[in-house]
Amino acid sequence: NYFRRRFRMNKPLFMHIVDLLSNEVDFFRQKKDGRGRLGLSTLQKCTAAIRVLAYGTAADTVDEYLLLGEATTQSCLENFVEGKNKFIRR
Repeated sequence: NYFRRRFRMNKPLFMHIVDLLSNEVDFFRQKKDGRGRLGLSTLQKCTAAIRVLAYGTAADTVDEYLLLGEATTQSCLENFVEGKNKFIRR
């Protein structure tokens, strides 16, 4: 109930979306930077996009919760929408 209230969907659906995006959209894959450190996880990126969409809030509202900046959250949202459109066209 807590998950459904927070994300406005059930957890299996959320995880299905995360799985699809991580397999099909390069942006959502976790990568290493030039120093070998892991970047943002797929879950962080998807959570940011879905939270902004679910609540209609500004991109900077998830920065403290997910440790993402406003510009990164906007990129997550843009790539999420592009990924969604890719699946709809299939």
